Amino acid sequence: MQFGFIGVGNQATAMLRGMKRTGKIDMAQVCAYDLDTKRLEETAAELGFAPCADALNVVQAADTVIFAVKPYQVEEALEPLADALAETHTLAVSMAAGTPMVRLEGYLQQGTAVARIMPNQNAAIAQSMTAYCANEFVTPAQLEQLTLFCGSFGEALPLDEQHFSAFFVLAGAGPAFAFLFMEQLTRAGIKIGLGRELAQKTAAQTVLGSAQLILESDLHPQALIDRVCSPGGITIAGIAALQEHGFENAVTKAVESAYQKDKSM
Repeated sequence: MQFGFIGVGNQATAMLRGMKRTGKIDMAQVCAYDLDTKRLEETAAELGFAPCADALNVVQAADTVIFAVKPYQVEEALEPLADALAETHTLAVSMAAGTPMVRLEGYLQQGTAVARIMPNQNAAIAQSMTAYCANEFVTPAQLEQLTLFCGSFGEALPLDEQHFSAFFVLAGAGPAFAFLFMEQLTRAGIKIGLGRELAQKTAAQTVLGSAQLILESDLHPQALIDRVCSPGGITIAGIAALQEHGFENAVTKAVESAYQKDKSM
């Protein structure tokens, strides 16, 4: 096996779905374990990976193991497998927020290859923005495999660990902020007369298209705003209302609050 998962919760399942969608990694080369055996069996049947009897089996079977557990579960997940990870020279990959490399290494034997990744829920449709970093014990071959893995469910980029907290807020928490914005657009559309289905589809497609335009344009977002706003027009009236009611400050405060929470974990 190339890749193994310990934990198949919401984020891991999203990544597995994205992997299956792109086909960049053969699902026959993936195995996983989860305490919830029913969930494990159902997800394995849906996506085509091999379920394992326990976490040790995953470490023994896979070259790269993704620990898809919550931050408070990292220690109890890693420590019992420290010897096995060292013996098999397996790459241990954590996706836990607020858990720096030095802490991960403290749960394992000296010299263990360790990496961190930061994916998001958009992985389910192979549209995650994922950052990764690795310690000095990760070999070039392991780093190549890690890069392949992160790119199998969206965009991936290497990132210095010092920027992980800031990245996580934008890429990890950002989708929830975007979902909230789209839900509010939808509700506003309903308020002025559209049905929910039409309002939601319009809001989602508008945000999707706007995001794609930013990615494909050399223009700053403010320049694109200026292109949409006519003097004395409808859009500038809406922009003024957003500013008057604290939209910009609310977004900044949301990002700062999430960042401080990550740093305090």
